Amino acid sequence: DGEHTIVVKGYYSDIFRDDDTVTVTVDNSTRPYVVITYPPDGSTVSGKVLVKTETAAVDTVKFYINGVLVYTDSEGPFEFTWDTTLYPDGEYEILAEGYQGNLLVAKDAITVAVCN
Repeated sequence: DGEHTIVVKGYYSDIFRDDDTVTVTVDNSTRPYVVITYPPDGSTVSGKVLVKTETAAVDTVKFYINGVLVYTDSEGPFEFTWDTTLYPDGEYEILAEGYQGNLLVAKDAITVAVCN
């Protein structure tokens, strides 16, 4: 953790040509995570359901129903309204993937039964 300086030096035919420096701050104290907090795993749902998450150190959450991307949220709180009436009754996996930039850093999945 802390402030670090990264230096990149460019050479051409073993002759130094240019360099560039950037300073970054590393904070490993907060590990990224995504947890689906509602609906509960194994529950039965119907109608419109607000799928809620608890997150840390992510800037985007992508929601999937049975592997199909259905919603992307780039502002907390990360959640989406799932209209289960558009799906036949049965069992479904809800997957939430948390991203930092374009990098997948965390995910959580639950299974629910739809009964409308």
